[in-house]
Amino acid sequence: MTSNLRKPRAQGWVAFTAAFALAAGTALAAEPPAPSPALPFGPPPAPAWVGVVTDPPGARVWINGLDAGPSPVSPVEIVSGRTVIRAFRGDPRRFQPVEDGRTADVAPGETLFVRLDLRDPVLLRSDPEPARITLIPPRPDARDVAAGDTPLRLTPRRLEGWRVRVGARGYADSVLSGSAIVDLAEGANGSVAITLRSLGLPPAAPPPGPSLLGRRWLHWALIGAGTALTGGAAVLRHKGDRAYEAYLDATRPAEIARLYDRTIHYDRLSSVALGVGQVALTSGLFLFVSGIGR
Repeated sequence: MTSNLRKPRAQGWVAFTAAFALAAGTALAAEPPAPSPALPFGPPPAPAWVGVVTDPPGARVWINGLDAGPSPVSPVEIVSGRTVIRAFRGDPRRFQPVEDGRTADVAPGETLFVRLDLRDPVLLRSDPEPARITLIPPRPDARDVAAGDTPLRLTPRRLEGWRVRVGARGYADSVLSGSAIVDLAEGANGSVAITLRSLGLPPAAPPPGPSLLGRRWLHWALIGAGTALTGGAAVLRHKGDRAYEAYLDATRPAEIARLYDRTIHYDRLSSVALGVGQVALTSGLFLFVSGIGR
């Protein structure tokens, strides 16, 4: 009796489970499928190639932060775009940031060859010093370039292919090949001294010094004398006025004549002192301001 009751219950549970699974499957089938996620990667960047040569060879080359080995470096594949090429010599103390690196934009499919000059600058000296250094270009229609006066440092790249003229006043010009100077510098610790031939000319006369009118002490002397004479003229004028007042008050003929002569004397001295003082003061100020004779 009990077993017969269990069978219908078990069959009911089976039917209920089957109906639930069928309903869940129908609901899932009714929902649209989720879209597949888009790939985060685009097309691969176009490649390019870079080759590097250094002078002297053997320097360690880095391209975009990756070690490419010692120079010369055959063209290696890189990603096109901005490219940074650096070269390091064996001794890091001789690193030169300006000459040892280059940044370039490489187009897709392009092969770029880079040459880096790692040689030290050449020190040009002369006898006598200073001497003018002029670079003569290889083309005859190009203009000469004034490089400066000795002692002067020039890069080997700037010297090679040019001629160098060294000249000084009273000496014959010397013209040398820039490549020859670079070769000499390699065996002379980077320094080349050029001795110029004297023309035997008399030494140049020293530049003339300031004339008497241009000397400061004369300016101040004139200004001081003019000021003193102008002040003295005022004192003499005051004495003349006092002598004239006494002349007006005098009653004896002899005293009247004496006071009159004194008044005239002081007036003349005052006029002369004032005139000379004004001329000296004006001249000193004019020479001091204008700078004539310097």
